[in-house]
Amino acid sequence: MDTTTYLRREIARLQQENRALRDEVHALTRYINAIHAFMSTLDELDALEPDGNPIALLDHPLRAAEIAGDAEESSLLLYDEDTYELAFIRASGPVAKPLRGQRMPANRGIAGWALQTGQPTIVNNPYADDRFYAAIDTTLDFRTRSILAVPIAGGGQKLGVIELINKRGGAPFDEFDRLLVELICRMAGHVLHLLVEQERTSEEGAVQPGD
Repeated sequence: MDTTTYLRREIARLQQENRALRDEVHALTRYINAIHAFMSTLDELDALEPDGNPIALLDHPLRAAEIAGDAEESSLLLYDEDTYELAFIRASGPVAKPLRGQRMPANRGIAGWALQTGQPTIVNNPYADDRFYAAIDTTLDFRTRSILAVPIAGGGQKLGVIELINKRGGAPFDEFDRLLVELICRMAGHVLHLLVEQERTSEEGAVQPGD
């Protein structure tokens, strides 16, 4: 092998390694930023006043997941056992406002699948997936290109799902995105379980014997 060919191969190898290192640094930076955003939830939870709005605290883990997955859209769906539905209670992105308040059957869609199975899932071609619930896209005049859905559980109960929509730059969601968001959802499950228990305790305290 002549010297020129050898140098070209070495340069190509070093360039590839540099790209890989940049990708790792970018991913770690996203993770650190995501954890920082999530820690705000814990700080505010400690400082929450009795008449405060605990649901608003869920914006922090949702934002953390959005940063970790580098997504254009994100939503947090809570499981309503009474109606057997998933309710979009928090959302971020261009269609966040009309999306909040929307509901879907708890056994439909990618989010429903994640809730029922307790497993995260990546779908980078949703319209080719039989589980996809296209009614939301139709209602909002929106186009879903990719989905990362991760269930939220706490206290041994199914609580909801965080769903990321459309990875930035048109890239597909990958397993590293799934891992980061899954870690955040585990912590979010703990926070959400505490909020549920606080609300339940508050309701029980409001009902006095003889009422």
